Amino acid sequence: YFAPAERASRESLLESIERVTQSQVVSALLRSSATMMCILNEHRQVLALNAAYLDGMKVHNADDILGLRPGEAIRCTHSDDHPAGCGTGPHCRNCGAAIAIVAAQRTGKPVQRECVLSARDHRGHPHDYTFVVRASPCVEGREHLLVLSLCDISTQKLHAGLERAFLHDISNVVAALGATTQLLKIATPAETQALIGDLEDISERLTRELLLQKLLLNENQSQYRPNWQKVRIEDTLASVKRLFVNHPAASSKELVTEHSLQAI
Repeated sequence: YFAPAERASRESLLESIERVTQSQVVSALLRSSATMMCILNEHRQVLALNAAYLDGMKVHNADDILGLRPGEAIRCTHSDDHPAGCGTGPHCRNCGAAIAIVAAQRTGKPVQRECVLSARDHRGHPHDYTFVVRASPCVEGREHLLVLSLCDISTQKLHAGLERAFLHDISNVVAALGATTQLLKIATPAETQALIGDLEDISERLTRELLLQKLLLNENQSQYRPNWQKVRIEDTLASVKRLFVNHPAASSKELVTEHSLQAI
């Protein structure tokens, strides 16, 4: 569907692996990089790799990766969509790593792309990753190789997404807070009490949003434990309505909440 399916024969592959691993230049290049780095042949198969690549793949033996393609090494969930493996499935046409590799091979110039993928761990559980992938052509002897480096930016992307969600939510709460405060200035005594109740609800929501953001930015996300609580749908909808009824976006509009639930 995207990249060529052919692979090197086992004999040719072993010869290439031996030549590359004996190259002092390649060895120095792999040792000098703190990011995940590997050397690919013209068929996109791994010939050599550094310790960071092994650590990133959570693999102890390099022999388990040599000869594989990058998506197969990381256990991409789409690496076996097509019998020919990584780079040949229908999803591969949108893969940043596959695009960078093929483009670098065709142009002879370094190509960098962002790659978002889902991979399986050794237990088969899926995990989402975001990599910055850079493919750089090089020639060793008569062999055309590709230096592939992967920088894991999954955490940065996660924090950026959380920040955008937080700013979106907090903007709604602050807008509702400001609008309700303005209404309070011109409210009649009969309306004042209801608006004060709205302000209390909005202030409590604002406090929860700040606490949630603090928890989400905690580096020890693996220690998160859900705090399950029973809630009434009626109370939740009423809270949402109080938040938005005085929101500027609700001006000249009627906010209606409906629900129809049956006991299970």
